[in-house]
Amino acid sequence: MSSAGRRKAVNTQAKRPVMLGFAALLGLLVAGQLAFGLQAHQAFHDLQLRLERIFSDHQVVENWRHGLDAWAVRAFAQPPDARHGPGEGVPEPPSVVGLLALLEGDTDPRMQQLLRTLRSGLGALEASAGDTRPGDPEASQRRRRALEALEQALEILARRYEDRYHAVSAQGDLIYHDLLLRQFLFGGVVLLVGAFIGWRATRRIEAVERSYAGEIRRRRAIEKELDGHRDHLEELVNQRTMELTYQASHDALTGLFNRYEFERRLELTLSLCHTARCVSSVLYLDLDQFKIINDTCGHMAGDELLRQLAHVLEKHVRRGDTLARLGGDEFGIILDGCDLDQARAIAETIKEAVSSYRFAWHGGVYSVGVSIGVSAVMPDELSRAEVLNRADSACYLAKEEGRNRVRVFTESDQAVERRRREVRWINRVRSAMQDARLELYGQPIVPARPSPEGRPLHCEVLLRIREPGGERVFSPADFIPAAERYGLMEDLDRWVLEHAAREYVARFSGVEAEQRPIMFVNISAQSLSDHDFTAWMEERLRRHGVPRGGLCLEITETAAISNLSRVIQLMSALHEQGVLFALDDFGSGLTSFAYLRSMPLEFLKIEGEFVRDMDHDEVNIALVKAINDVGHVMGLKTIAEFVESERLLRMVRDLGVDYCQGYVFARPLPLAEAFARCTGSDVCVNRIRA
Repeated sequence: MSSAGRRKAVNTQAKRPVMLGFAALLGLLVAGQLAFGLQAHQAFHDLQLRLERIFSDHQVVENWRHGLDAWAVRAFAQPPDARHGPGEGVPEPPSVVGLLALLEGDTDPRMQQLLRTLRSGLGALEASAGDTRPGDPEASQRRRRALEALEQALEILARRYEDRYHAVSAQGDLIYHDLLLRQFLFGGVVLLVGAFIGWRATRRIEAVERSYAGEIRRRRAIEKELDGHRDHLEELVNQRTMELTYQASHDALTGLFNRYEFERRLELTLSLCHTARCVSSVLYLDLDQFKIINDTCGHMAGDELLRQLAHVLEKHVRRGDTLARLGGDEFGIILDGCDLDQARAIAETIKEAVSSYRFAWHGGVYSVGVSIGVSAVMPDELSRAEVLNRADSACYLAKEEGRNRVRVFTESDQAVERRRREVRWINRVRSAMQDARLELYGQPIVPARPSPEGRPLHCEVLLRIREPGGERVFSPADFIPAAERYGLMEDLDRWVLEHAAREYVARFSGVEAEQRPIMFVNISAQSLSDHDFTAWMEERLRRHGVPRGGLCLEITETAAISNLSRVIQLMSALHEQGVLFALDDFGSGLTSFAYLRSMPLEFLKIEGEFVRDMDHDEVNIALVKAINDVGHVMGLKTIAEFVESERLLRMVRDLGVDYCQGYVFARPLPLAEAFARCTGSDVCVNRIRA
């Protein structure tokens, strides 16, 4: 742990008991206040009850005094000579039961003396109340004396209750002041204890600070030294940030803008053209013969050539234009505010400058050309990708037309449109592979005529792409040309073989070999040229357990003769693993039949265009017959494609063709359904046997 960390830990340990002590004092103070509050509440509640009782007793006395006064008025208001009848005389005095009951429960001796006085007086009043003698002065005098004694006793009694009331009130004041004093003293003690704890904590923390005074001074010295390096560090960080920012937008080899920055600036140009309704242009440059220099002289020579050509290009673009290396030997230029005529002129100047440049390397002098595609950035709704695709398509056509030339994109250019369609299809194919929209179909391959041994049907596996909505399915004719041009056929071939093998084994794993159909799968020239394809294929055959003789690979004639030695090597290796082979579209290449002897073939598929036109072209009949005869002489089974009518079926039967494939039997079906037709007694088999 660092010194600062240790110091912080010790300070924390020193402050922890202080904080705990203050928390305990605070809790004690709160608890004391609550206790005093509850005590005061109970005391004042008791005083209030006593005061209410005294007030109630005093009220009883006052009520009886008023009743006695009213009786005296009635008793002494009669004239002395009044005559009374029987039972008439002085009225009865008020009832004194409640008053006597009130005094009987009081143990005070003085109150008991007053009780006796009241009883004697009340007895005298009651004795004189029934006297009916008129004008009896003695009776009147007795009543008066009794009344005076009662009034005097009641007055004393009222004063006694008043004295009690004041005494109880004074007692409440004493209780209040006593509680207030006790509360003040308790709070003062708590505060004194807290002050003592704070003083002790301060002394302890000061001791910790003194113990770490040397470390603090050393820490300050280090901080001061670090302050001296902070400016240097910030300068290094700023410099590194600028370098990273530069690297994010520039090509490391040439120092030009990279593709990311080029596309960002193209977006700005598009936005400007849309807003200001102006026209700009984009150039797409691809060096010619660069691969020759790279392969002949090495990659160091290629990198140096790219650096030198970058300086050449910089000299022929205008100030404010964007020049970028897009990757490899491809460059891009954005010409802001430049129409197609000006852009073409600039492109021609750049082409001449690159063509006339001579590159010297280790005693040799080399030259390269450049194919340039030009596309306009119009104030329409074109996207960045569409603008680049247009320029790229024009550059591709410039290469196809002989290289080292400038080609301007035009909407009416059929070749460019074809190129754009192919680019769109490449994106569709890649998207279909990612979104699992590739589907396998199958078309039965049917024996041309029934045989006693009951030959089974076979099936050719076909690839389809389903559109994102799921309604339309595209055939291979739509996307295979683009896939072949842009190098996607190897991925498609492997996908088809992987899924078709899995479906085939799941369907026919328990079927006898003589009743099991053969699955035909097309293989492209790209897969045949891949040196890893043989090993990959052998591994997949073992993994899925494809039975020997269950898979037949179809190779086109043109693909076979383009790399004959490699094809024969691949076929021989796989043939040992039980894979069969068929030569597809035979006759389309118009080559010699001699090479058939060196290939391990089992089937020969006759070019469908010959079969389709047999019913009205005798030359095609002769071609089909010749191919069929050669195949039989070499021990091969022949298959006629594009058999689409009953007439063609009868013609190929008459020529002795072994198998037929076409719409006369069935159109391509989902692979599971096509496999089912290869083993069931359905319309295909019934048609053959009819």
